[in-house]
Amino acid sequence: MKAYTTLITQSAKMQGFIVLDYKEKYGDAQKKLGEWLAEGKLNRRFHIEEGLEKCPEYLTHLFEGKNTGKM
Repeated sequence: MKAYTTLITQSAKMQGFIVLDYKEKYGDAQKKLGEWLAEGKLNRRFHIEEGLEKCPEYLTHLFEGKNTGKM
């Protein structure tokens, strides 16, 4: 709540971010992100599990925060 009072006392503005507002820039962003990935400026993390029979257990990991990166 303190953050909101700071906004008020500083006459600040808080605005949400909706990615669809920038859909005309998707192509440029995709190109730039691809360049950064190729240059090693971006790192991706994947969490890979083996075995379809354990899929229900792995699904719960998504909701418990046990995975790192894209699972």
